[in-house]
Amino acid sequence: MRNSYLAKLSEAVIALTTVRVACGHSYLASVLTSESIVLDLGANIGSFSRGLSESLGCLCYCVEPDRNNFDQIVTSPRIQKCLAAVGPADGNSCLLRSENAEAHSLFPSSYTATNADAGQQVRVASYCSLLREFGINTADLLKMDVEGAESAFLESMTDDELSAIGQITVEFHNFIPELQDWDRTWRIRMRLEFLGFRTIVDPSFGDMNVLFINQRKLKLGRRDWFCFGVFDWINRLKNWRHGLKRRLGRLHW
Repeated sequence: MRNSYLAKLSEAVIALTTVRVACGHSYLASVLTSESIVLDLGANIGSFSRGLSESLGCLCYCVEPDRNNFDQIVTSPRIQKCLAAVGPADGNSCLLRSENAEAHSLFPSSYTATNADAGQQVRVASYCSLLREFGINTADLLKMDVEGAESAFLESMTDDELSAIGQITVEFHNFIPELQDWDRTWRIRMRLEFLGFRTIVDPSFGDMNVLFINQRKLKLGRRDWFCFGVFDWINRLKNWRHGLKRRLGRLHW
């Protein structure tokens, strides 16, 4: 059995759950209602929030640093927006622009211009500041696509702040060499799991789409519980195979 077979099996198992994917981000749809609060960090033009607002009636709060993208976010009674980048503390920084409108970043990389003069000065907001600005206490769903700022932002949050969130969907940017930090990503994952979150890594896209589900806060259906258990078993099998292959060197399934 090859890893591709295990990946396909993982995809089939997740397809049986109420996990859905929008704009490259997984979320558990069954626990979201018209009273659910979605904090959309790195909202781009608001497609993720618009989809959840229209399909589930969620209250969505969009945070986007790029003015061009920000202006395209259409607000409504259920969608609000804030012009800001995110970080561990309040301040200001230079947003480096990319040819890809979804890849503007505070950090220089092969995806962005390296010359600060080519960027734009932007406000940087912490988690606490965003909650105060929107007048909310926490989020039922925290979505993060913040081009390398995700690790420092999550690390800055207290255990109580994280534990109050129902689910967190994150794009980690380890696929960009300049932003790659696998150990840091692993430490964040271990911390969240210690706090009671279950980790669902996209079988096809890996760390580019990771969902953390707060099992201590959310009441999951029986099917979700069962399928997540099977998903964990498949991942253990994949990890065992990878470890065995690395030890033996010549093992090919």
